[in-house]
Amino acid sequence: MILAAAAAEAGHVSARAEAEAVRIRGQAGREASQVREDAGREKDAARQTAARVRRLAEEDIERLRATAADDAERLTRTAREEAERIVASARARTEAGLKEAEEALDRARAREADAEVTLKAADDMVKEAAARMARASNRTEQRIKRRNLRHEAREERREAREARRCRVRDQQAAARAGKPTRTERLKLFVLVNAERLLVVLPITAPMAVAWTGQAGFAQDILGWVTPWTILFAAAFELSTAFVGWMYHQARKDGDAGTLYRIATWVFAMGAAVMNFWHASGEPTPGTRVWDESARRWVEEVTYWHFTPKAVAFATMSIVGMALWELYATLLHRRALRRDGKVAQARPSIGLVRWFRYPRHSFTAWSLAITDASLSTLNRAWFAAERELVHRRNLESARRGSPLPATYRVLPLNGSANPGQVPDFFVNLVRTDLANPGQGEPNANRRALPSSSGANRAGANQGSGNGEPELVGGPGRTKGELAPGQGLNRRDANREPAADGTTNLMTRSQQQREQVQEVLNLMDELGFENVKLQVVQDRTGMTKTTAYHRLTDARRIYETRATG
Repeated sequence: MILAAAAAEAGHVSARAEAEAVRIRGQAGREASQVREDAGREKDAARQTAARVRRLAEEDIERLRATAADDAERLTRTAREEAERIVASARARTEAGLKEAEEALDRARAREADAEVTLKAADDMVKEAAARMARASNRTEQRIKRRNLRHEAREERREAREARRCRVRDQQAAARAGKPTRTERLKLFVLVNAERLLVVLPITAPMAVAWTGQAGFAQDILGWVTPWTILFAAAFELSTAFVGWMYHQARKDGDAGTLYRIATWVFAMGAAVMNFWHASGEPTPGTRVWDESARRWVEEVTYWHFTPKAVAFATMSIVGMALWELYATLLHRRALRRDGKVAQARPSIGLVRWFRYPRHSFTAWSLAITDASLSTLNRAWFAAERELVHRRNLESARRGSPLPATYRVLPLNGSANPGQVPDFFVNLVRTDLANPGQGEPNANRRALPSSSGANRAGANQGSGNGEPELVGGPGRTKGELAPGQGLNRRDANREPAADGTTNLMTRSQQQREQVQEVLNLMDELGFENVKLQVVQDRTGMTKTTAYHRLTDARRIYETRATG
């Protein structure tokens, strides 16, 4: 009974298994046929695409062949015209030579006729000389001749004196040529000495006042007599000035001169203390002291009072050295700036620009600090504008927007190892279905296997070099997706680009126009005056583009000049 039931149950299970197997095999066959149909359609689509690409390539080849044939015909025609021009020029030179030979023959004949006339004139002169010889025998004619000879001698001597004077004047003028005139020398002398006086007087005037205070110190405090008081003041002040001069010489030689600077201020403070001491005396009311030199009673004088006289004399001692310190610092900074050891003056950005364009002004100010070539406000302002545009493009790229065509996307390390490729996700869309939106994206499925490489989380970055590139750039093929960017339906159904050759021709045309623009600048400003910065300022190109175009333009200009 149990065996029969078990056998019946086993039969039922076997029947159900066979039915399920039949259903699964049928479903598998249907899916396999569906997959084969999909593969066939994709194969047909690939063949059609390859045929279309081959047809476009053949059209491009035919067009390039036609262009090459036109260029060859044009060059042949140009060479033929040049040969005809050379032959015509040779004929013209031959005719000109023949004409010159005929003219030379005519001139020779004219010279022969002139020689005959000259010979006839010589015969006439011989006859006249014979007549003069006959007249010379007469005394009157001899006296007249002697008088004429004396007059001619006087005239010759006078002309000789005038010639010597003219020669001396010419020599003096030649010696003064290229040299400043007396008025110019006087103006230069006045200008140089006025500048020197403008420097010397403000420094020496406080020192002169301090000299009187030190002379008074030597007379009132030290008890010296008048001639030696002047020597004391001169010794102390000249010592201070000499130490200051040594500090200036040390700075000119490139040393810091700290020791000389400290010594200068020690001497200056000593002079200030002496001047303050001498002028700070005040009589004490109610006291009497016998003055032996004056032979009378006087009030006792105490010192170190902050009187106006004491403060003024002490200040004069410090002011003179302070002015010298400031002037020496000005000279040293000029020399350091001329040698490139101190930064040049940066362009000043007006208050209106700071108020109206604070970010642009701050960027221009920052770039002028790091880039010494931005020596003018316009250069710094244009450089800040390019920097802000570059930043906006990078921000847009980080948010998923495409970079402009002038940017090139490059990998961070250039490794060919697939493990170094950054992670990105792919959303496949079936374009052959009636409803392409049926597929669901799988955000957890990676396009490449996971790797523990150092550049796994990196992302391609764009760095613009100013060169016009094809759409998509060399770092990413056309239609390739950026990290985190899905493929839209329009990109999935996009036809292969048929204008690749047109883009290349447009790029070449743009480069030729830029080179021609640089050549126009050379014709306008001169070959030596067109530098990289001038090309950037006048054309608005980036630094790399301006460098390449300037190199090509110089090569073309030199070839044109030598040809």
